[in-house]
Amino acid sequence: MISSLKQKNLAPIFNDLIQRGIKFSVYYNMNDPYPQNIEIKINREALCRYYRLDYFKKTGYFAFAFLVLIAFAGAMNVLEEYSSEGLADKLQSFLILFIGCILLSELCILAFYWVYFRRISKKRAEAFSANVEGDFLRLKFWNYSSYDVKTHFSTIVDYSVRTDHSMKKCGISMVCLRTTGATNPNMPHVIPGVENAVEVRDMLADIDASRERN
Repeated sequence: MISSLKQKNLAPIFNDLIQRGIKFSVYYNMNDPYPQNIEIKINREALCRYYRLDYFKKTGYFAFAFLVLIAFAGAMNVLEEYSSEGLADKLQSFLILFIGCILLSELCILAFYWVYFRRISKKRAEAFSANVEGDFLRLKFWNYSSYDVKTHFSTIVDYSVRTDHSMKKCGISMVCLRTTGATNPNMPHVIPGVENAVEVRDMLADIDASRERN
């Protein structure tokens, strides 16, 4: 039996196996032409500007509404001590105190923004990264805590692009991902700071479709 096996030529069998492997590899690459690991480019400088602008707007709106009430109450309390004055004098004193309280409060808010929120914006922008790792999309970001999230492409339902006025001014967009069973608002599936957001969205959708088939 051993001699009969030696007499057989096994070269055609090995050649056939090699050809089958080449055909399978070509078929696989045609269905998934993307590399297994892809780093999505983030414009961190523009993303930092966007975060700072967003924080500035939020603190400005909140501070103005809150400080107007504080200034109004403070001015009224001071005017009670000058009840003997005439109406014109009361109105003038009220306006001076009211405007002074608002300006002083706004300066305090701007100082807090400059010291705290500008630093937070830079830290958030530098900490964010997005990578395709095989069948997973990995997002690393900082939002007052460090997060490292790996999401399987099979759980992503759809992909969209969001561009608001602030993003448009900074020249970036955001790729938003909707996943099945996403319940934690502290771990949003978004990729901010993308310049070519439509291309990135289409690439992720293609990777999702091709690797789901395979």
